[in-house]
Amino acid sequence: MVTTTEEAVRDLVQLTKCKRDLQAELKQVQDDLNDLEQKIVADWTSSGTKSVRLDVGLVYLSRDLSISTGWNTRLVAEAMQQMDLPDFVTVNHQRLKSWIKERITDTQTGEWETHNKSKLDKIADLVTLSEVYSLGVRA
Repeated sequence: MVTTTEEAVRDLVQLTKCKRDLQAELKQVQDDLNDLEQKIVADWTSSGTKSVRLDVGLVYLSRDLSISTGWNTRLVAEAMQQMDLPDFVTVNHQRLKSWIKERITDTQTGEWETHNKSKLDKIADLVTLSEVYSLGVRA
């Protein structure tokens, strides 16, 4: 029985060391990926590149809208109610984001633009809009 317990403890120690090594390696891989993503996103947003397909897979650029109400959440809800939108008793960020995207979408291009903030009526000064880019990978 002592041998079995000793073996189990040895295995536990070895697996714990292996786990630590793998976690350190994973952290390094994640850091390297973040660095590459930041570089590629910066290059692609300035050049207008949307995707690249290689024999190893496809990498594409995704653009999303980030909305911040800061400490103005209650004021945003009140402003939305004043704009005949009584469903906005509280601010659900997904719903608010969809509503804002509809308002700031350019009818000519079908693309939303953060500079169209004036179309947001009473909440324009209560929210901060920014573009967020990320990369998707299909390998």
